Amino acid sequence: MIKLVALDLDHTLLGEDRLISGRNKAAIAEALELGIKVVLCTGRMFRASERFARELNLSGPLICYNGALAKELASGETLFHQPLALELAKQLLRFAQDERLHVNFYYQDRLYFERWTEEAKFYTSQSQVPGEAVGDLLAFLPGPPTKLLFVMEPDRVQSMWRSLREEFAGKLNVTVSESRYLEFLAPRVNKGRALAALGERLGIEAAEVMAIGDSFNDLELIRAAGLGVAMANAPQAVKAEADFVTQSNGEDGVAGAIEKFILKEEGNAR
Repeated sequence: MIKLVALDLDHTLLGEDRLISGRNKAAIAEALELGIKVVLCTGRMFRASERFARELNLSGPLICYNGALAKELASGETLFHQPLALELAKQLLRFAQDERLHVNFYYQDRLYFERWTEEAKFYTSQSQVPGEAVGDLLAFLPGPPTKLLFVMEPDRVQSMWRSLREEFAGKLNVTVSESRYLEFLAPRVNKGRALAALGERLGIEAAEVMAIGDSFNDLELIRAAGLGVAMANAPQAVKAEADFVTQSNGEDGVAGAIEKFILKEEGNAR
């Protein structure tokens, strides 16, 4: 029996318009009425994702930054936070300067970058959160960041992901959340570990969890759940790790999975 549903946001729960569809809202509301817990597990900042949780009338914890931060929605209490080591952050910032890359620097749930580039405008328009241009990030460096993110063209993301994943093996979790985003986290940080920690806190076993995601940063989330679900719009490598492939985000795939595995009556979705 499913007791907890863990949902990625972008390209999973959200459509390409970055909104939650009526069908997805209705399915989640019905699951909540049955006593099922629903938690968002996203690469987004807390401030960029809490509005979606409140729109769904969720009241429990919210897992953000790909698992680096979990906070209670109601109280704002931080359940856990694991930022990057400062020296590794400095190393990545130097690398980005040499390669002339745009870097998002996340600290205390605020977004900083060097200057207002086209990449900065693209990211802030997609995430709907403000950012602050502070000049040289190495000079600015207020403390260890929760996450760093490079924004660049998709082809470069893929090639750099391969090389940097190898270079920082065991030191950083290097992952891809969207085609233009290469993300850097503390080595043991991922959505799957965060979900397991939350499940333990709630007394819910992995077998009682359904997790739904679409991208490479959702792989650990899908693997950690008793029922791992990939979106139809996910890359084939992500689908291959899932127990079930639901419809795309444009076809309300989250609702489809909830209807199939939670709201069914004698094998038939309501």
